[in-house]
Amino acid sequence: ALMGPNIYREMANDEFAEATLGCKRKELWPVLQQLFETPLFHVDLSEDLIGVEMCGCMKNTVTISCGIAKGLGWGANVRAAIIRRGMLEIGQFLEEFLGANQDILLEACGVGDIVLSCHAGRGQALAAAFVENGGKKSWSELEDEIMNGMRLPDWHNVENVYKILSATPGALERYPLLVATYRIAFENAAPASILEPLRSGKPGGGRGGG
Repeated sequence: ALMGPNIYREMANDEFAEATLGCKRKELWPVLQQLFETPLFHVDLSEDLIGVEMCGCMKNTVTISCGIAKGLGWGANVRAAIIRRGMLEIGQFLEEFLGANQDILLEACGVGDIVLSCHAGRGQALAAAFVENGGKKSWSELEDEIMNGMRLPDWHNVENVYKILSATPGALERYPLLVATYRIAFENAAPASILEPLRSGKPGGGRGGG
C-alpha cells in the first residue's frame, strides 16, 4: 500500500512529494526503497499495512467535513479544528476496529494526506458544492456536474463508516464528527451542526485540557 499527499500534476512538474509504503515483510524494504525513492520523491516504510491503507480511506471522511465548512464560507480556523478532531477520531477508529497503531497518523499517509486532501482534494470541493446547493442535488448529480465523470470515494466512505458505527453499541457517541458528517450528508441535518463535535471532549469520553 502506497499512500501520501501526492497531487500528480505537481509531481509531474518535478515538485517534491512524499508517501508512506506499507509492507509487512521488512526484508523487502531495501529493495522497495530503491524502487520508489528519488531526489524528489521520499518514501518511508511501515509494517502497519492496514494502518497505511486505511488512512487513505478514513481521510476521505474528514474531507467531506471540511468541505461542509468551506461551503458555509468558513475559513481556516474551522477547517483546522475539523482536521484536529478528525485525526483524533480516525486514530481511535483505526485502533478500535482494525487493530492499527494510532502512530501511523504521524506519517505522510496520515497527517500529510489529511491536510492536503482537506485543503485541495476533490472530496472537499464536492462537499462544498453540496452545501452551496442547499442539499437539493444528490452526491451523484454533483459528481456528474463538477467532476468531469470522476467518481469519488469520499461520500461513500462516510456512509460505510457510519454503518460500522451504528452497528457498534456506544460508537455513535464516541465519534461525533464522523456521525455529524453523515447526518449532514445523508439525513438533511443543518450544515452548521458540523461545529457541535468540535466542542466535544476527546474520543472515548472525557475532556482533555488543563
